[in-house]
Amino acid sequence: MSALAAGIGHVLLVIGGLLARHLLASAALIAAYCLRVLISPHKRCGRCKGTRVARHLLTRRLRRCGRCKGYGKHQRLGARALHRLRWHVTSEIAALRERRSAAREEEQA
Repeated sequence: MSALAAGIGHVLLVIGGLLARHLLASAALIAAYCLRVLISPHKRCGRCKGTRVARHLLTRRLRRCGRCKGYGKHQRLGARALHRLRWHVTSEIAALRERRSAAREEEQA
């Protein structure tokens, strides 16, 4: 029975190690994507390929791209949320600095 328990324990350790590696790899990929979104929040439109015009399916006539509205770019997934979070954090840091400097001025006065 102890050999079976040792075998099961070894299998659980291997599975746990694989799971930990997969979680680390997933966390690294998510962090890399978040960095990519913060650096470059827009990507090229998939329909017009950034040219801002697309052909109509039936008439083949060129017209302004309906997907990107002629802008040529799309926001990446999560770009708006990450940038709002960034602006919220930076504004909170600025407010904290203001409060600290006001408190220092009161102490000196």
